Amino acid sequence: MKQQTQPKKPGRNEPCWCGSGRKYKDCHLPLEEAHRSEQLRLRQAQDTLLPRIVEAAQSLPEELPPALARFWEGKYSVDQLAELDTLEDRGSERFLIWFSFDYANSEGQTLAERLPPAADSGSFVLEPAERTLLDRWQGVRLRPYVIDELRKGKGFSARDLLDSKVHRVADSHASKRLEIGEVIVGHLVPVETAFASAEPTYYLAGAAAHLTPDTAEKLVEYAEYIWPIYGAANPMPHGTT
Repeated sequence: MKQQTQPKKPGRNEPCWCGSGRKYKDCHLPLEEAHRSEQLRLRQAQDTLLPRIVEAAQSLPEELPPALARFWEGKYSVDQLAELDTLEDRGSERFLIWFSFDYANSEGQTLAERLPPAADSGSFVLEPAERTLLDRWQGVRLRPYVIDELRKGKGFSARDLLDSKVHRVADSHASKRLEIGEVIVGHLVPVETAFASAEPTYYLAGAAAHLTPDTAEKLVEYAEYIWPIYGAANPMPHGTT
């Protein structure tokens, strides 16, 4: 039987919305409750996984200096990493998130891509929900997005300026500061999904640059210029500072 789109939540003893003829409590209710529990674990895992990735980034002293020089164009040294949040608006956080998701080592892998093989060894042991998220975050890169829709107090919809894909973002604080047409440049990480849906809800990983609408065209031109040099998977390698 083809599954229908859920119209609304029925009562426990009412027929299930899927049309199976069974009571809701004996059909989709247990599945939906299990799904909600799993999605809650994923949302909680997001809060623990990202700091752990950033902590892992700081344990690579041989890679930090060239990455920091590239990101800040030689303006700061590794010795100043602890005070970067004071010197620049969330400067240390912005750099470490970029280092984790965008900076590739000599073998062409980012830190987020390198963690899974060794994720359950040494001190970096992941919970199941954290491992699920880390697997989903392999392709996350710094990208420019234009705000298409605002859901005040809940989140917003952001359209990727490079491939036009629309992402549903859950960020109640950002939705109060943004306006339609404005541009953000940051890392959107997929977390939970709605029941019977393949489309995830995204969250902002760390700080994002907040730009005016007139920068959209310039960002696209910049990305198209460096695309052949760095490849489509990582169109904005230097970050946006």
